[in-house]
Amino acid sequence: MQDYFYALSDHLYQQLKPAERLLANYQGEDSDFIRLNHGKIRQAGQVTQHYLTLELAQGASHLSSRLTLCGDMPMDLAAAQAVLARMRQQLPHVPDDPYLNLPSQPTASEHKATDLLPEAGETVSRILQQARGLDLVGYWASGVMRQGMTDSIGSRHWQSSHSFNLDWSCYQQGQAVKNNYAGRQWDETALVRKLEKDRQALDILQRSSTTLTPGVYRAYLAPAAMEEILGMLGWGDFGLKSQRTRRSALLPLLEGDRSFDAKVTLTEAPDRGLAATFTEQGFVVDQPVSLIEQGHFSQALVSPRSAMEYHEPMNCAHESPQSLRMQAGTLADEEILEALDTGVYISNLWYCNYSDRNHGRITGMTRFASFWVEKGKIIGPLSVIRFDDTLYRMLGDHLLALTAQRETRISPSSYDQRSSRSTTLPGGLLREIRLTL
Repeated sequence: MQDYFYALSDHLYQQLKPAERLLANYQGEDSDFIRLNHGKIRQAGQVTQHYLTLELAQGASHLSSRLTLCGDMPMDLAAAQAVLARMRQQLPHVPDDPYLNLPSQPTASEHKATDLLPEAGETVSRILQQARGLDLVGYWASGVMRQGMTDSIGSRHWQSSHSFNLDWSCYQQGQAVKNNYAGRQWDETALVRKLEKDRQALDILQRSSTTLTPGVYRAYLAPAAMEEILGMLGWGDFGLKSQRTRRSALLPLLEGDRSFDAKVTLTEAPDRGLAATFTEQGFVVDQPVSLIEQGHFSQALVSPRSAMEYHEPMNCAHESPQSLRMQAGTLADEEILEALDTGVYISNLWYCNYSDRNHGRITGMTRFASFWVEKGKIIGPLSVIRFDDTLYRMLGDHLLALTAQRETRISPSSYDQRSSRSTTLPGGLLREIRLTL
């Protein structure tokens, strides 16, 4: 597909008029999707899709349009030429964009990942064998994702990545545990460990539940729960635009009024993730960006537009982390319950939202297999309860430890296409978290 995309782009560039500049971005995938219910395959299918986005620029004016490619050169070229003709008619009526930021010289990059994935059908059969006896509901997605970019000044970029994502829940007598296993290379032993934990959790969920009164409790947040907490910051808080317009929950951190614990180091690591290491404009963004260093603000994510607006160096395609990594701690997994002693073990959170963004206050609900622990032993499941606390308490004053083992999670989103967003996070032990109702 790389050669096809380059050839299609070159045909279009030959038809440009003086002073016109055309950028082409390609996104595509070949994916297997398998839906599971009651521990059986209920639906299986394959998705192959190719999208081309064209951006026509002249001076400081520009506009873009997206079309679907079918893989037949004459048909795709005719469709792209029609789109180009329409944009050419519309462009004179488009006002100048003061923050349009395009490379002045050609750029290039290429990264083709090795396919280490097993065959999807065979793998799912193994999954169902390992999950025998469980009422497992979920879906498997796997395959190759591709991104490409060319520019009429000569830029060429291409990236392909292979990954899998198994997202599931297990049900028993009205109770459920939720889990996820994703990555680039399949390891059945890792799945077996997760399913064994699911079985243990389902047994515990049959015990009488504990209903807590509002107050503060010692807590452990599993990596999935930590992802929900840090995911809130991904709503633009790391971005330069939101920080300069004072819409970021990190303002107290930026201004030195608050800090996180010294154990908190966050990095956007495009070289370790699945997302493209180049922008839609053709800038290369393959270097790590230190966001939080030992509890203190380090750098903002700066998109090409923000770089132009605020005269800062550009370091990302979008001002939201695509490959967020948090430095690991020292707490061993087998020591979590002992270190928690008495408190709440929170496996998942959902419905998270800001209750006071200016002060970094987040609210949300516990979800799926959260437990009450006494003296290092799980007593039983927790009734659903809401938390309302600040980032500066959870990741600051009250953060006691981070786990030595981290979990890589790839977003299971597939509404338009499979997501390439990923996180690599540890779990966190908190001195206290505020539970409200």
